[in-house]
Amino acid sequence: APMKRFSRPPSEIVFLKQAPKVAREFLGYPFREQGRAVDFNDGLDCGGLIAVVGERMGYASGPEWDRKGYSIRPQGYANIVRQWLEDWFDPIESPEPGCVACFVINRASDYLHLAIIGENDRGLTMIHVWGGSKVVESSFAPPWSRRGATYWRWR
Repeated sequence: APMKRFSRPPSEIVFLKQAPKVAREFLGYPFREQGRAVDFNDGLDCGGLIAVVGERMGYASGPEWDRKGYSIRPQGYANIVRQWLEDWFDPIESPEPGCVACFVINRASDYLHLAIIGENDRGLTMIHVWGGSKVVESSFAPPWSRRGATYWRWR
């Protein structure tokens, strides 16, 4: 099926407020490479979390939106992630609640990690899933806040 961008996307403000709320619906889901959370046992990976949040918010759907067929191994994955971010999001200078963060985990191997930035009464948070773990919300503090991240606003 072709890519479908929904005809009347919500305003940017709605996306920024809604993305962390929708992402929190997946807290506790287990990690699974290329998982897309059809149900709890299907799990998610970091890209899958962004993909299902975008679909749930009515942002986009289809194979151009949800790019699969990658390996979490660095070669190829970083290029797919960067192209996907450039195709669907606008770069911003600093993190804000609701944006997507792309962290550099290992510069030598070009290994990346994605998260949705949230907020609570203590400051910024990040909602993400790490290999071998589950979807969590953690403080956006060192070492994460020092990992050379780029930040992306839903277009």
